[in-house]
Amino acid sequence: MKFIKFEFRDGSYLLINLSSIQTVSFIDNEMMIGSTNTESYYFSSQKEARNYIKNFDEVKELLLKLSEN
Repeated sequence: MKFIKFEFRDGSYLLINLSSIQTVSFIDNEMMIGSTNTESYYFSSQKEARNYIKNFDEVKELLLKLSEN
């Protein structure tokens, strides 16, 4: 299984299985990920946001790269 890691400001992580990702959208500095288990995840690159992740740009780049394959 391959996972993608989301790193939060407090140093905690969320790992999401790549095979469970069904949809991804990017709007401005926000990212929404829909999964096959009907959960949705929202992340932001804005440090003031509650759902801020430190590695936003890295995750975005990885997801866009994976979509090309």
